Amino acid sequence: MEKMTMKSDIIFHRNTWNWGRSTIIIAHSGCAVVTVSIEDETPRVAWISGLSVHRLFRNNGYGTELLKAAIAEAERMGASEVELAAELNTFPERWYRRLGLEERRSDEKLVILGNEIMKLK
Repeated sequence: MEKMTMKSDIIFHRNTWNWGRSTIIIAHSGCAVVTVSIEDETPRVAWISGLSVHRLFRNNGYGTELLKAAIAEAERMGASEVELAAELNTFPERWYRRLGLEERRSDEKLVILGNEIMKLK
């Protein structure tokens, strides 16, 4: 079942799959996007992926706005925690850490960052 709703200039496209649920969030006429997913096997942890802001629209707060919308959507979906992946030693990793996400595990290329939603509000 698919459902699209719009809040300001943010569109939430919600889907139900055989493995769980996901929401694609599209902001600022498609200049920024992110996906939030929850698997049925781990319903308290939402996975945030694909956060992207078009290069011409960066440094305007769209990424922060989109990440906050993703965290709020994860909470609406019933999660109490969020996680995401970033390449080690990159701007996104440092940015996510500044916004309150903490390292949960890593390997030589990627770091998984996450936190409880209550700590990110």
